[in-house]
Amino acid sequence: MLTFPTTRPQALLNSLSKAIRDDDITTWTEDSEGDFTHKAVQWRSRAWLRPEVVSATSLRFTIIFRENESDRRAVYSFYHGHMIETFINHFPNDFKPNAQATPNASGKDDAI
Repeated sequence: MLTFPTTRPQALLNSLSKAIRDDDITTWTEDSEGDFTHKAVQWRSRAWLRPEVVSATSLRFTIIFRENESDRRAVYSFYHGHMIETFINHFPNDFKPNAQATPNASGKDDAI
């Protein structure tokens, strides 16, 4: 699970979606269900990060793996690390005090 503490979680999610639509963020894509997948050829559609607005406290992402994904640990770490990088690079003032990624699946995450 990946969590960004913020008092404006919906606004942060909207900013991510808009930055992707406007090509300010070119490494992620958003599907029709509102889930995010990485665009790099070797990582595309191997998993999706599903956003969840948690009241007025945080924006949380859980991971959903493609059905036949054989290297879930590598995909889990890549997706979480790169989404954190995206937020630090594009939205450094929109979450505080820090982002948090669990080292193992938790909550609604698919099993690793």
